[in-house]
Amino acid sequence: MCELVEELKPEVVSFHFGLPDQALLRRVKAAGCIVISSATIVREAIWLEENAPTPLSRRARKPAAIAACS
Repeated sequence: MCELVEELKPEVVSFHFGLPDQALLRRVKAAGCIVISSATIVREAIWLEENAPTPLSRRARKPAAIAACS
């Protein structure tokens, strides 16, 4: 699959439901792709911040629509 990303060079590649392997992340970044991902626990968020997928978005515990109605 990474070969396809390297060939097509999409503008953005996203990883969800698990963190990418370091080697895979390096290859995707080397292809010039912006990397985005999501974290469901603090450990994942720290890993993502240290490995610099950009942009890093932080969300509150409640989705905005629920928080606005609370």
